[in-house]
Amino acid sequence: MPVTGSQVAAKAREFVGTPFQHQGRRKGRALDCVGLPLCVGEELGLLDRNKVPFKGSDNQNYSSQPLDAFVHDEAKRRLAEKPVEQMQDGDVVILRIPTVPCHAAIACTTNGVRGMIHAYSGNGKCVEHVMDDKWRKRIAGVFSYPGVTNG
Repeated sequence: MPVTGSQVAAKAREFVGTPFQHQGRRKGRALDCVGLPLCVGEELGLLDRNKVPFKGSDNQNYSSQPLDAFVHDEAKRRLAEKPVEQMQDGDVVILRIPTVPCHAAIACTTNGVRGMIHAYSGNGKCVEHVMDDKWRKRIAGVFSYPGVTNG
């Protein structure tokens, strides 16, 4: 049975409150922004566009202060890019911090509006909140997990 975007967002919510730690990959213990979509993909048994399973242990070779577009490039390589206007629950959103596309979040619906779930050092943990204009202006790309359906 196919996984839906709502199921992806619900799985991401299970990580809310997990303390932020660079390259953390354990629900409730330690998580970073790249770890969230990888761990969610693994827990749901999702495959990337090359039919490779997502694993929380993937991509543990980047700096805590990214200087390039590694996160954005990996999203392009493994996920299906789509227009920002078509963003739906469960999509992976790559954001600029402050100008480098190095931060990952999962889109959701929060209080009836577009929200995001992400592990963010600024908050010290994985959080869910409304995607306000400050965050929307930082969007570098929107991607869906291959095979995930709307809903």
